[in-house]
Amino acid sequence: MVSFRHAIDLGADGIEFDVQSTADGRLVVIHDVSLDRTTDGSGPVFASSFDAVRKLDSGSWFGADFAGEQAPTLAEVLALGGVEFELELKSYGQAFVDRVLAEVASAQVVDRVEFTGSNVPLLLLLKRREPTARIGLFSAPQAAWMSDEVYEHHVVGVAETSGADVIHVPARCITPRIVDRLHGLGKVVHGNDAADVDEVRRTLSAGADRLSTNDVAMAIATRDEAAAGR
Repeated sequence: MVSFRHAIDLGADGIEFDVQSTADGRLVVIHDVSLDRTTDGSGPVFASSFDAVRKLDSGSWFGADFAGEQAPTLAEVLALGGVEFELELKSYGQAFVDRVLAEVASAQVVDRVEFTGSNVPLLLLLKRREPTARIGLFSAPQAAWMSDEVYEHHVVGVAETSGADVIHVPARCITPRIVDRLHGLGKVVHGNDAADVDEVRRTLSAGADRLSTNDVAMAIATRDEAAAGR
């Protein structure tokens, strides 16, 4: 939660996070399927009880100042005000989808949530369950064998039949033509994972609707410089 609050304080207007189900069906926000890298626990999240996960230290891996940070619940994150949420689904099954939708409905933030994930059938199930939900599609990075023309053809072709509302394109691969064609399909275009100033500038100049980054301060400064014509 400290990282989300810091991003908001810096000026981020949205936050991205991953949601998983514990063994007893509780929804927690944690990135890895395994507890080993980012907590002092071990084993898969799905094999651990909610109480066990909440007792773990989820902050010390990043720095001593964050010792004792807990993996938050989905409800705790959705209670944050003033931002949109990109909620990546990292568990499986109809019951998981129903629990996520119930939490979002309880928080009354469905209009502030975009649902993403690599499990496209799960996203389409969620869309059937809640037709007003926004879902996002991850476009793969441009492969070495792909020309720019082939990559554009692939991204736009998949997007057209995806059923997704938002199309995520890696910031390092995005182009004005891709953005224009996706806009022509009525899609929102998201520049994914802008790693540095050049990738933020590339995304902005391509005309994407929004972008994501790990460096909020850098992205905001670069955006403001571009808006000022610098």
